[in-house]
Amino acid sequence: MFEQESRAILAALAGSDNIKYIELVDEGIELELKDLSLVKLDQLASLDGIQSLDLDGYQLTLHIQNNRQEIYEKVLEMMDGGEEAEAKEEKKESVFNKAIKAITASLSPVVPIMAGAGLGKVIVLVLNLTGVLAEDDSLYIFLKFIFDTSYYFLPGYVGFSAAKVFGANRYLGAFMGLMTVHPTWVKMIEAGTDVNFLGFHIPLIEYDTTLVSALLTVWMMSYIERFFRKYIPDMIKVFGVPLMTMLVTAPLTFLVFGPVGDWVSHVIADGSVWLYDNIGFIAIPLLAAAYPWLVSIGVHKSLSPISITLVAEQGYDPIIRVVALCANMSQAAAGLAVGLRAKNKELKSLAFSTGLTALLGGTTGPVMYGVNLPLKKPMYASMIGACAGGIFASLMKMKAFIYVTPALLSLPMWVSKDQSYLVEAIITILIVTVVTIVAQFLLGFDESDYKVKD
Repeated sequence: MFEQESRAILAALAGSDNIKYIELVDEGIELELKDLSLVKLDQLASLDGIQSLDLDGYQLTLHIQNNRQEIYEKVLEMMDGGEEAEAKEEKKESVFNKAIKAITASLSPVVPIMAGAGLGKVIVLVLNLTGVLAEDDSLYIFLKFIFDTSYYFLPGYVGFSAAKVFGANRYLGAFMGLMTVHPTWVKMIEAGTDVNFLGFHIPLIEYDTTLVSALLTVWMMSYIERFFRKYIPDMIKVFGVPLMTMLVTAPLTFLVFGPVGDWVSHVIADGSVWLYDNIGFIAIPLLAAAYPWLVSIGVHKSLSPISITLVAEQGYDPIIRVVALCANMSQAAAGLAVGLRAKNKELKSLAFSTGLTALLGGTTGPVMYGVNLPLKKPMYASMIGACAGGIFASLMKMKAFIYVTPALLSLPMWVSKDQSYLVEAIITILIVTVVTIVAQFLLGFDESDYKVKD
């Protein structure tokens, strides 16, 4: 079934070898092509079931109204390279690696909203603490509820994003997340209402800041939806699949997935805080020194879920954001040190511009890949500086109160209504900067390494 349609799509796309990436989306099938000139767009557009095409560079979206899931799965089955080869590689990965990739991919699109709204909340807080806005001021109340929206409906954002990762309907994913913060459920929790479903007691748990519950729910929902999509007749599939998916997934969310996810969240948060309280004075400097190398190979992304969970569950992150501050500032300082010493005008300009970008906004990629890694020794200097800053930060028990990239422009992240580590953060930046620059001047660097890359 659907073999003819799938074979025709592959033929028009010049075969599976011409497909670099393929993904199921709400509108149909999204592909990234290797050679656009080989694709027969007119032939593709005329195929039965394809309503229209959207082409953006090498990215092509096939808008399919009916049976897009089945056609997508049949295309994957028929491919003898590209995605199929990637799928075989994925099977060789450990369960842990797969889980980290899925979690990271689900949370990454949500981070900008959290970071932007988080800074907004801190700005409103600063205006309140400085006496500009009183808590009963209508402008304070208005701005506060706007920025609080980012965290209050967090399960909805995560559900929408996770559904794309797990190949499920994204709006069903959002539905499952938003369901857990419905006003009626919130009132039940506040009132302590005894809630039962077919004789089973439902735990009264607040899910407004629980990421793991949303991820676990949507992951399981993807299998439930796939089951009903396979067996429900086409004539009622458009409403039958969502209805049955809701009827099965929703009760299981409150009975099983939600409570399990909430327990995992508490284990992660409590375990991280325990490590911080007991060995933080060792762990933070060492992790700060290693962090630039973790960033260079992308492993640092696996730490983001821990940081987000800490902020959501505890209200602060005393570990990952602190480490990131030391690492980011050390990369910036190493780049600026190169700019001060370099004789090559192009290298000097690049080092200053990318170092300043990292210092102000925390974006370390350009300075790391463009300057510090090619020259090697600036990376060693950054490790020394980050470690020195980590020692001070761990002794001061610093805490970040929102999830955002640490840098000069995001200094308000170290301020809450009851606590402030703003001064400590500034001192940490100064320590990291001075130690890194001194270490860089002592270690030196070979400009020919940059010329080779050039």
